Amino acid sequence: MKQLTILMLMLPTIALAEPDMRLMAASCAACHGTNGHSQTEIMPSLAGMSADYFVERMLAFKAGSTDSTVMHHHATGYSEAEIRALAEYFSAQ
Repeated sequence: MKQLTILMLMLPTIALAEPDMRLMAASCAACHGTNGHSQTEIMPSLAGMSADYFVERMLAFKAGSTDSTVMHHHATGYSEAEIRALAEYFSAQ
């Protein structure tokens, strides 16, 4: 019972912990390359992309206001805060 109480007291801290950006960015690697460095001209590189532009595009995909084959599905899986965190991560690559 004591361990359960300690765990329950820690949950708010765990929930507010910073996400592992490398782990979040890894889901983008299949199409956009490791750390956003695309290996093909067909797929845009996310590395070095303006954070504002990244957020603008992802929110458009999420809202369905921009046509895409798969990005709508990916974007809807992220909160706006996660999109902003990914934007900062990729802009610094």
